[in-house]
Amino acid sequence: MSSKADRRKFLKYIGAGLVAATAAGAGYYFYGRQPSPKRTETATIPKGWESATTYLRNNPPVISEIDVKPKYINPTTETTMRFSHSSYDPDNDPLSTKWLIDGEDISHEPEHSTKLSEGDHSIALKVSDGKSEAMRSTTVTVQPDQIYPTRPLHVKFKGVCYLTGMPQWNNESPSEDEMNEHLEVIHNELGCNGIRIAGYYDDDVLRCASLAIEKGFECIQLDPRYLDCNHQDTVERLGAFAEKAEELRQRTDTIQLQVANELCIDSLGIWNGESYVERATSGWVGVPETTWRSKLQSLLLDLVKVSRRKFGGLISYASGFWEADAVPWEHFDVIGVNAYVQTKDGWTEDVVASKLNNLKKYSKPVYITEFGCATYAGAGKYGGSGWFPSYCSGSPYDEDEQANYYRRYLDLINQVGVYGCSPYVFSEVYADDEVRSTRFFSMINNATKSRKKSFYARQQRSHHMGARC
Repeated sequence: MSSKADRRKFLKYIGAGLVAATAAGAGYYFYGRQPSPKRTETATIPKGWESATTYLRNNPPVISEIDVKPKYINPTTETTMRFSHSSYDPDNDPLSTKWLIDGEDISHEPEHSTKLSEGDHSIALKVSDGKSEAMRSTTVTVQPDQIYPTRPLHVKFKGVCYLTGMPQWNNESPSEDEMNEHLEVIHNELGCNGIRIAGYYDDDVLRCASLAIEKGFECIQLDPRYLDCNHQDTVERLGAFAEKAEELRQRTDTIQLQVANELCIDSLGIWNGESYVERATSGWVGVPETTWRSKLQSLLLDLVKVSRRKFGGLISYASGFWEADAVPWEHFDVIGVNAYVQTKDGWTEDVVASKLNNLKKYSKPVYITEFGCATYAGAGKYGGSGWFPSYCSGSPYDEDEQANYYRRYLDLINQVGVYGCSPYVFSEVYADDEVRSTRFFSMINNATKSRKKSFYARQQRSHHMGARC
């Protein structure tokens, strides 16, 4: 049926059929009974037509998604954003695209890249098949590129702690796409050449480390944290991890292994308590110092032994501030200490500076593996213990508290001189807990995807000034 006459006959047939169907429907509506079925002839649909409905009625296009990159952290005025979309037409009609930014027609290409000024911007997409149009919109918040003037930081490695997930805290593991975007921001915006990757699951830590290699980090510290594991399990798990870490190190000698973190709290059996929270809040009560020191040293020596057998690079340990004098540092290549200024416990800036200077007696690089505070009024005096519920409940959100802590601490680092430093923490997301995801130690407000002022305080310090350690 390819001739014009055939096409007219077909349309005449279809038209008659539609009229008959309409009349039958009306009869049913008015008289409440189904019309008696009548025999009808079948028609051959012309080639290229799926049905008569396809020819007579157009289905509008569908926009499944507008994809904005970056996705997990707001862009800045210096970020080139990329807009793309997933759309389709039910009738397989060709589609045209129109991007509008703040109501202005910007581009008719399927993808569009641009920078935008600070503030909120409306991003709208219109997709048309020539007969019908679909529209979808979203809002993008653009932050300033910097809010503080650049100042020097005298360290060889300017780092940051990055969490890959801690199930014991309900801390969620980021997706690989999210990790990738985070590491881009850490390396290119924060200007970090070092990163400390911590997490409970080996595969997540290693996956993040592989991405860090691709980004060009010069110092990548791997910190598997086996919370609530006993002495034997911790050694066995580290041995398996060290073997995989060595495979990464064969690609680059930027990989370092931290055998553990604050074992008095992370591990079972040194302090009292079956859970991390119990050990952190009161685990030392009733445990003689000589006892926990002996247990700590025994576990550390076993961790060093298994690491040396399977890993050929530099090894270190992220000691608690109270542990630092009990660690057998002669067995490590790098000295690591979580050196929070925490005046509630008497850890003033002078006390922290004295401890760091004293650790230099081992003639080994000293790396501050953690410092920082939470994001609420008064959090500075609590330092690393700012997550305790008795401290943080009811206190108002305060970015200046955290940013001022960072700025004072970075001045302290310049006075003392160390090998490197990593504030805790870049981002932390807790399942179904927006308060912890926003008011704890993270440099990113994960509810709004915005950089906190502490991010900018960290960003302003350039490490390209040489170390004094």
